[in-house]
Amino acid sequence: MSEFEAYCASAEAYAQRHPTQRRGQAFFNLLNRIRPELAHVVWGTGRDPFGDDGTLPDFLAFVQSRMDGAT
Repeated sequence: MSEFEAYCASAEAYAQRHPTQRRGQAFFNLLNRIRPELAHVVWGTGRDPFGDDGTLPDFLAFVQSRMDGAT
């Protein structure tokens, strides 16, 4: 399992454990816990899903590119 696949599985579980958070919030919050340097790059940009779940696909594509070694 790749780092990104593990992150997605963990983020889904995190979202289930935190039902008061929207999915985008949960995915961002977990990333901030496990890879704060990567969350910092996304924070406040058009890819930030914390305030808008609609950006989650772009967020995930970006996170995958960084976790899979592309910069």
